Amino acid sequence: KPLEEYSWFVDRVRVLQKDKRELEECVDTALKELPDDSLIKPFLLANKAEVKRMCITEYNEKRTLDQKIEEGIEIGLEKGRAEGRAEGKAEGKAEGKAEGIFETLGNLVEKGYLTLKQAAEEANMTISEFEAKTGLKE
Repeated sequence: KPLEEYSWFVDRVRVLQKDKRELEECVDTALKELPDDSLIKPFLLANKAEVKRMCITEYNEKRTLDQKIEEGIEIGLEKGRAEGRAEGKAEGKAEGKAEGIFETLGNLVEKGYLTLKQAAEEANMTISEFEAKTGLKE
């Protein structure tokens, strides 16, 4: 039940953000909209500043990932033009996306939101492969 409520909360913040609202306002609104009998509402309200900070961090991580993907697309387009191949775009996009995912997972590990094991699982790698790719150590 708490995970379901948290998923609802995160989704609600994202939906509210689509209206181009400030992130903090979206968090406040989503907190107010949580039912009073919600199991996680007292915790989220008691830790409101940390909840906002975490949401901002998550938002910034997503923005960083999106930027990395865009950079990868640009690299791919340049590579595709230089080599005259359409697959350059796909290769660049894939490289940018992979780089962004590893950077995001690494940041989440460094900030304590994920363990190294969880990040490696998200990347479909062993811990040692993930360590080698990101330079992080357990």
